[in-house]
Amino acid sequence: MTDLNYITCARKLLALRPQLFPQFATHNALTVATILELSDDPSSFEFQRLHGMGEALYAQLGQDRPEIAHRTYAPVGSHRDLLAYLVRRLLENGANSSFVALAADNRVSIVDLLRRPAEIIGADDNAAYSGIPLPADLYRPQRENSHGIEFGERKALDALTSAITVEPKAASGAVAASTNEQANAAVAAARSGFKAWNATPATRRAAMLDKAADLLAQRRAHFLALLQSEGGKTLDDALSEVREAIDFCRYYAAQGRTLFEQGETMPGPTGESNVLELHGRGAFVAISPWNFPLAIFLGQVTAALMAGNAVIAKPAEQTPRIAAEAVALLHQAGVPTSALHLVQGDGAAGAALVNHPAIAGVVFTGSTE
Repeated sequence: MTDLNYITCARKLLALRPQLFPQFATHNALTVATILELSDDPSSFEFQRLHGMGEALYAQLGQDRPEIAHRTYAPVGSHRDLLAYLVRRLLENGANSSFVALAADNRVSIVDLLRRPAEIIGADDNAAYSGIPLPADLYRPQRENSHGIEFGERKALDALTSAITVEPKAASGAVAASTNEQANAAVAAARSGFKAWNATPATRRAAMLDKAADLLAQRRAHFLALLQSEGGKTLDDALSEVREAIDFCRYYAAQGRTLFEQGETMPGPTGESNVLELHGRGAFVAISPWNFPLAIFLGQVTAALMAGNAVIAKPAEQTPRIAAEAVALLHQAGVPTSALHLVQGDGAAGAALVNHPAIAGVVFTGSTE
């Protein structure tokens, strides 16, 4: 695979001539031959080798193709500075799969030595091992893994960035903080909605969280755009956060089915039945930070909801729109508006909610400073 990746990179470098002058460092005769096969202009690149290595290979190349430039380089410095470098080179060239090691092994035929990397990787004996799950199946049978992309795959990256580009720009300007009256009303409504939500079967609550995960996956580009515009995320960080948020929804759904679907029979005297059942506690406040405005926000909210609690979510004041979109998505997935409420505001608003006498519990990630 390393040799195949090397050739793939070599193709890209050769295609960028004359803007770039590629310099290919290799002691692999097959790699040298492949690059010569790919290039139509011998003056537009050069080969490189380490002093003391590849001498026979490049001596032969000099005889066969004298127009091909090659550079010999050597490290310069004290023994202490060079020892680690030399050990690394010994390990690389001594590896069982390295061309240098195989070329020195009389048991390896020329035919085997010069097999192209793509042919080796595509051989039947290199087929995927059925005992190793694919990325989407890593957590099965409990749950499906979230889907990512390989940023080195240009088509996949272009498709993702194109999808983000066509997303409507997020609204600008400040989001109004909730008033004290609105916050108190949210607490009262959550307390009122708790009983019905807690009585909702665990399988139904879990199905809503799974639905939310599916909706997040469908709207990935939308939330990526939000995380970049409001949260200041890079694309790779934003993608990781959306995946984490999806995983939270599915994880807590899977956990909830196990913990809440049926009670646990406890030991007891003959003729007596003792069953331990888990239920929600009441109205919970969920306070999340600005640095993971979607993943931590949804992680807190979905865990509390799956446990049967009604939730008043108070996001960081820096990322209110991401939280509002996430709450709307949960409502669309089936979570009743009576069970999930959003309160916008700063740290003082969060402190007021935490100190509210009707609150049964708090989930908090952040700082008191």
